[in-house]
Amino acid sequence: MNAVQLADELQRSRHRLASAREEERRRLRRDLHDRLGPSLAALHIQSNELRRLIRGDPAAAKIMVDKSKIETREAIAARLMDYFAATTPNPQCPMTRLPADPIP
Repeated sequence: MNAVQLADELQRSRHRLASAREEERRRLRRDLHDRLGPSLAALHIQSNELRRLIRGDPAAAKIMVDKSKIETREAIAARLMDYFAATTPNPQCPMTRLPADPIP
């Protein structure tokens, strides 16, 4: 292979890598939506239950608020960490840099 062919192959390889990375980002966005959505819906349902409990059983309402806060924080943190870990390129790895990315 000559230099022109190698440069063309490198460009095609980078394009395939960028396409794969973008597809993975799309997959993660769908996964984030599909997994976080039910957690948020449950939080909405719990908030309606809390409204009822506040009037009749304030102690139970407090327990539910504390539990909901923990569950919500854990659900959001877990999904966001998964998302960011998978979508943040490693600047030290030449395979994750796009042609426009600066070389460290």
